[in-house]
Amino acid sequence: MPTDEKLVKVKKKRWCQIIGPKIFRDTILGETAVIDPNMLINRALTVNLMTLTNDIKKQNINVSFLINKVEGDNAFADITGYEISSSYIKRMVRKGRGKIDMSFVCSDMGNKKIRIKMLVISKAILKSSVLSLMRRTIIEYLSDFIKKTNFDNLIMEAISTKLQHSLKDSLKKIYPLRVVEIREIRIETEKKPKEKSKKKGKKQKEEPKEEKKEVKEKAEKEEKVEGEEVKEERKEKPKKKEKREEVKKGALKTEEEEESEEQEAGENAK
Repeated sequence: MPTDEKLVKVKKKRWCQIIGPKIFRDTILGETAVIDPNMLINRALTVNLMTLTNDIKKQNINVSFLINKVEGDNAFADITGYEISSSYIKRMVRKGRGKIDMSFVCSDMGNKKIRIKMLVISKAILKSSVLSLMRRTIIEYLSDFIKKTNFDNLIMEAISTKLQHSLKDSLKKIYPLRVVEIREIRIETEKKPKEKSKKKGKKQKEEPKEEKKEVKEKAEKEEKVEGEEVKEERKEKPKKKEKREEVKKGALKTEEEEESEEQEAGENAK
């Protein structure tokens, strides 16, 4: 008898190159194997800046990208963020030094909301008045600078450390500083509220209320039963006392009767 054989089509994967933006001279960020290159759209990846610039001094900085276009076997990515590694920050912070760790949002010339996180370390511990003044100057300086540029130019200014040096020079007039670093730059995205999660939350809130009602009802019933038992015990207590008194009186009578009987028996013997 002929056997029915099912033919299974095996889709082969293709290697696609991920190409960076023009600010990095269209350098290849990496390669990946996919069945369909269009599946790479909206995928994120992070690359160490040392591999892009061939500068070992930049090994503490990571740059994030997002793939937004595919042409043939080539995927094109745009820069979305800049971040300093946490291990590098830990090495800079020491005892006996002042530290300003702040985060704020500002808009560029294209009305993109950009999140900036700053790290400033002074040579000594600062007073609260000096800290507040330095925070205000940092926000004013960077917000004015970012309004005049776009996101790509801002990243290039941070990578070349020109922006950090110019900011440090303006802050030195207030107090001498040791480190002025941009810890993170990224595009701020608005998070849409999830309807499903709200509905689930309502159900979860309603269920405990019903459970609480049941618990209260049980507790009230138990209290009523306990109250009735206590009342019955209180009623029984005086009865028990009366019985005890009666028993005591009976015992006393029997003792008196015995004594009288003994006296009578003695008189008869005489």
